[in-house]
Amino acid sequence: MSKKTIAEGLNGLLATPAPETTQAPTVANNKPAATKQVTYNLNAELLERVRYVAFFSHKKNNAIVAEALEKFVTEWEQANGKIPVTL
Repeated sequence: MSKKTIAEGLNGLLATPAPETTQAPTVANNKPAATKQVTYNLNAELLERVRYVAFFSHKKNNAIVAEALEKFVTEWEQANGKIPVTL
């Protein structure tokens, strides 16, 4: 038996079959509607605190930051008036 045949047999046994889909998944398909990727610079201590909260809340860091920003903007709007947004 040749090495090629053995390797093919082992690869066939060890490989996981690809799921059958009609459309290949992309990053855009996995993102929630109306989101946009952004980058911010954060203090290292604040980032660690966000990670801590996310870990113990069983949420992603992004979800914690989004919730905090949503709360901040909502409170700001209550004090200063609604912000007009057009997308």
